[in-house]
Amino acid sequence: MNAAVGNSVLESNLITPLMRKPDLISKTINFALDISSYKKKLDSSWWLAPSSQPEPPAYLKEQFEVTHQKKDIWKIWNISSTPEKSEKAILFIHGGGFTKSFMKFHWTMVKDLAAELQQDIIAPDYPILPESSASEVIYFLTDLYSDLLKEYGAENLTIVGDSNGGGIAHSLCQFFVKHKVPQPSQLILLSPWLDLTLSNPLIEDIERDDPLMDVNILRSLGEKYAKSLDITDYRVSPIYGNIRRIAPTTLFVGTRDIMLADSRKLRLKAESEPVVFNYNEFNGMFHDWMFFNFPDAKKARDMVISQIKYPPSEAEMALNAGSDFWK
Repeated sequence: MNAAVGNSVLESNLITPLMRKPDLISKTINFALDISSYKKKLDSSWWLAPSSQPEPPAYLKEQFEVTHQKKDIWKIWNISSTPEKSEKAILFIHGGGFTKSFMKFHWTMVKDLAAELQQDIIAPDYPILPESSASEVIYFLTDLYSDLLKEYGAENLTIVGDSNGGGIAHSLCQFFVKHKVPQPSQLILLSPWLDLTLSNPLIEDIERDDPLMDVNILRSLGEKYAKSLDITDYRVSPIYGNIRRIAPTTLFVGTRDIMLADSRKLRLKAESEPVVFNYNEFNGMFHDWMFFNFPDAKKARDMVISQIKYPPSEAEMALNAGSDFWK
């Protein structure tokens, strides 16, 4: 049941990519990113600028039931396809380098999830830098998750996180294991940022081909997010934690993304543990490509939707939660 492809996390051709080569549209988009030097625009000032779409856009409010509640000053959005509460819910933890709220492309994913799955989408605008750090974020989301457990039950919850939100989601599930909080039915990680040290040797090679992510800027943001915690604490960098008994996990990453290095490392780690781990590597795709509007992005979104619609089998769940053999 574990994804088992390749031999060494440091091999440059670790895996035969699980997806076909990028189509002409994807190649054109990649070419445009390369010649535009887009990475240079994502400098420190960009990361500290306000988010492009902190609240749900008008089209979402027209198509769905959109409500919110507040925890302290932070809004928690609920997007539902019906006026009545669904039996199931998705906790969506957005990315943004720990500095940004929602951006326009996040709501595209939320729209597709709500439309295709008819589940409530719980989208928290969780605490961000510079006011907050890893400890505050984990406890904020643990409190929210506790409320969702009472409302939906663990078996009816899925956690989805992208970029640093994927790292937070993975840390959160490890925190649940440690504190005996029931795991969600599954965990879905999209281009996850798993190690804030960005020290994986493979990153140096990948960064030359990554059209978006700057390692030095991200390291600086990661150090600020860690604050009083060690940057290798699992609540900060989940790659260093214990993944036993964590929720069945599905990961999506592209080969032009520096997050590929530690995604492969996590896959290798999962192969030696009694966990359910599904790995999807898209050849030629960049960071968070699955949020955008072109065929290879839509393909990945459809796979995410299918994964949520058809969750892990009872046999897989038994492997994860199960017997004393694994203690």
